[in-house]
Amino acid sequence: MRTALHFLLLASLLCAPLSTGLGFAQEAVRPGAGASTPAAKPAATPLPLPVFWALLFGDETAGLASIQRIKDGWSNAYAPMLIELFGELRHPKIRNQVAQLLNRASGLGAGGAQINFAGWYEWLWSIDPGVHPGYAEFKASYYELIDPRFREYFANRPNTEIR
Repeated sequence: MRTALHFLLLASLLCAPLSTGLGFAQEAVRPGAGASTPAAKPAATPLPLPVFWALLFGDETAGLASIQRIKDGWSNAYAPMLIELFGELRHPKIRNQVAQLLNRASGLGAGGAQINFAGWYEWLWSIDPGVHPGYAEFKASYYELIDPRFREYFANRPNTEIR
């Protein structure tokens, strides 16, 4: 019952307008694996979590619109959420677009759609991507779908240290 309720809550989040909050600053993207990351301008306002949930729970149109918002307001802090969601993305176009975005950001695969989890994580761990302010809530909500006890484990734990 709790899982069904959680899906309903996530679905209601997806009903939030995805078109608000445009005008994000563009962050410099790391040009290649192994290179130092240029100083990045953080986005003026981080994208809200429903933009990321639309990749997983929305239809293809909503997912592609979310990818465009993520591209337009790119921050390396979005990469951990995209990598974690990637394996569960069901729409092939969305998976390809997310892979291209992660490859472009990491400097892997010349921006193609190759899936390279090891390379994405290696890139992520080699930089300081920053932390999305909703990352702890993202992890708690996402992993709660597997087991409700994960909500408590991940809630209010935004910092991870794997470097």
